[in-house]
Amino acid sequence: MNKTFKLIDCHTHALEHGVNKEIKVDEMIQSATHKGLEGITLTDHLPLPPGFIDPVPEKDCSMSADKYIEYQKLVKKAVLKYQSQIKVFRGAEVDYLPEYLNWTKTELAKLNLDYAIGSVHFIGTDSNGVNLILDHGKASFENCLEIYGGIKNLAAEYFKRARDMVKTGIFDSIGHLDVLKKYNISNEYFSGNENWYKEEVLKTLDILKEYNLALELNSSGFIKYGEQYPSLWILKEAKKRNVPIILGSDAHLPELIGSNFDQAVQIAKEAGYQAISYFINRKWQEVKI
Repeated sequence: MNKTFKLIDCHTHALEHGVNKEIKVDEMIQSATHKGLEGITLTDHLPLPPGFIDPVPEKDCSMSADKYIEYQKLVKKAVLKYQSQIKVFRGAEVDYLPEYLNWTKTELAKLNLDYAIGSVHFIGTDSNGVNLILDHGKASFENCLEIYGGIKNLAAEYFKRARDMVKTGIFDSIGHLDVLKKYNISNEYFSGNENWYKEEVLKTLDILKEYNLALELNSSGFIKYGEQYPSLWILKEAKKRNVPIILGSDAHLPELIGSNFDQAVQIAKEAGYQAISYFINRKWQEVKI
């Protein structure tokens, strides 16, 4: 970790995906401390709304409502427990589900968080009414491709949902903006240099600027894809628009807290950024880099 400034990991999950996994609030915070971070924002997935059926066989796209209550109690205790060692902030990664927007607003208002990431993981339903998920393995992605009739239609729907999400005004940032590339190793499905794709991205960045949201620089992409989310050209375009960036590892395990942050910071600098943001009480703060 770079010692000339200290960073905050703003996208972390104390619960690993999988059935009957243990909530690891203390372990995540202790890892952040050990790695020399200034702080950590715990952003486990907000539970899915009542009536929304998790399409994953393990039903583990988010915590159950009961488990989430337990989790929030642990996080509130941790904020006080570790206050002399590290800053601990309360956040959530929230699925954009337009049909449940009022429910989402109500739940976020109850929680009084420091930070809310808006992410598009779900993208409509199939002909049987089964909810479609983009990034739960290559098979789920290809299922979405088939249902939408190809990558152009799928990308158009994804970025439209991303823009609609930003316009709601209830989130602080957009998570892993170009997650569509997750399974696009060696440009198997599309090239990020194609004009139709760039147009979708640029329209989305324009909306981010208009609605004053941050863009997440998600370092988990180095592990999953070979580069950060989003790509360097997108970060450069975001900088042209003065869209702030916020750094997160998307770690679901303690050992992955702050992973590839040095590399991510260098990418941010290459894109022209001189500061990285984080949130306290839903308000921007900055760390100079």
